Amino acid sequence: MRPVLSVIILSYNRLECLRRNLPSILGGFQQYEYEVVVVDNASSDGSVDFLRGLKAHFPELSLHLNGANLGPGGGRNVGLRAAKGEYVFCLDDDSMLDAADIAKIPNYFQTFPDAGILAFRIWDTSLGRYLNDLGETPTSKIANFGAAGFAIRSELLRRIGYMDDLCTFGAEELDFSIRAHAAGFTTLYLPRPTVRHYRSTFNGRASLARDEKWVFNFMRVLFKHFPRPMSDVFACRLFLSQLRTGLRNHGVKVTKRLCLCAYSGVKAGLATYAHMPSSTIRFYQDPDLRPEYGNVPFVRKIHKIRLKSLNDY
Repeated sequence: MRPVLSVIILSYNRLECLRRNLPSILGGFQQYEYEVVVVDNASSDGSVDFLRGLKAHFPELSLHLNGANLGPGGGRNVGLRAAKGEYVFCLDDDSMLDAADIAKIPNYFQTFPDAGILAFRIWDTSLGRYLNDLGETPTSKIANFGAAGFAIRSELLRRIGYMDDLCTFGAEELDFSIRAHAAGFTTLYLPRPTVRHYRSTFNGRASLARDEKWVFNFMRVLFKHFPRPMSDVFACRLFLSQLRTGLRNHGVKVTKRLCLCAYSGVKAGLATYAHMPSSTIRFYQDPDLRPEYGNVPFVRKIHKIRLKSLNDY
């Protein structure tokens, strides 16, 4: 019998997180009607042996061990292709949502029939704050979802296909949300339930490599979907903000590398540009959309900083 809900967990070198988070979700097999699909992106920290051990205790677990790291987009696609549920909940290995809350996801989709994607509010346990706090009221006026935990209506996958395999880190959420909007689906923000995210820290080369991938992918996605000069303006704002962060974290040496990544991303995006419906373009031109992706003018940011300084004073 086809499960109502598929839970996909993407794993990569976070053994301790798997040990903490996965058993409670697998325990939901006994109470709730959902399947669990775990995709490992070629971990080398003992995660594979741990997952094989879980498979022995939970034969119904669908386990997929990739021979190489396919990145967030490619890794999730392995799980999405294997999922049999009418609805799909994607969860990173360093994130957690209680089994009882996971089981409610089909009800949310039935309550909001226009929603193709559910964007849950995410609490960062390390920072002690929400990563995407958009208030206490559900709203479909958002740009994209947080990858730590989100849900998809499988009908959307049949309409627009899977995630962008080239998104090895960053922008897969924005890309997928843009394509969903173009197909007539909304991305719905839900303040409850809350996904708990146990942030991993990256330093040195690993941190710089993630920054480079982030710049490349966001530049590529902006130019892949948005017409010029809209993509030019958004990309400039986004790149300058990321360059500032890169300079602070890695020093001046990062400038050339990030510029080259931005250039490569722009070139790759232009090569695959596809016209979007005018309604989607208008929606994503809105400077009030959050999370931001280059749509917020610098003047607004400066004004917000000044107001915050005055309030603090």
